[in-house]
Amino acid sequence: MENENNFIQNQSNELERMIQGTDIPKIQIETESIEDSPEDALWLDFQSGDDVEGIKSAGIETYVISPITERDLFSDKYLNCTGMVGIGRDKVSGKEIAFISHQDSEYFLHKGSEETEKFSSDLKLTVCELLTRSVEGTVEVVLFGGNDEPADQESKKSKDYKKSIEMLTEIVQRSTGLKPTVLLEANHEGGAVDVTVLTQKRKVSVQK
Repeated sequence: MENENNFIQNQSNELERMIQGTDIPKIQIETESIEDSPEDALWLDFQSGDDVEGIKSAGIETYVISPITERDLFSDKYLNCTGMVGIGRDKVSGKEIAFISHQDSEYFLHKGSEETEKFSSDLKLTVCELLTRSVEGTVEVVLFGGNDEPADQESKKSKDYKKSIEMLTEIVQRSTGLKPTVLLEANHEGGAVDVTVLTQKRKVSVQK
């Protein structure tokens, strides 16, 4: 009986690690060092804000959203910024495709209504494109990063973190019906983190 219960629990755990109704694993997070860091990863440079290779941006240190690609993705120096990763399985190639974003909540929450709308529009376009190009039921969107003050949930930093997660979730839900999950909570330890998306493995590697 114990062996049978263990088998059932293992099967249940395995199902929880899969996207419902598919054999596709959910996006996993890795915090260990990557032995073979991908050399051809597309670098999303938040500091430059360059609109190159299909990257959407409003300029230096505002936001950057990568194009959807089969390549691995990389963005560094997430400090107070939040990030979003979406991964699906391409209808044509059968391979995984993904995007990553890197955004400063100060820009899309407080800069002004035009800035908020521009960011929202660019993010919607990317998420909708991923959904359109992907096999039904294979798309997953996750959030990570940001910063708050655990000892003071009424501080501006804490309130901005909550608002940013709520706004990002709302943008995705309203445009696609998908509900993003928080893959990694706010950064309480200080110091920036670097993020690599291992697209074909459906993994997100976070390095301090």
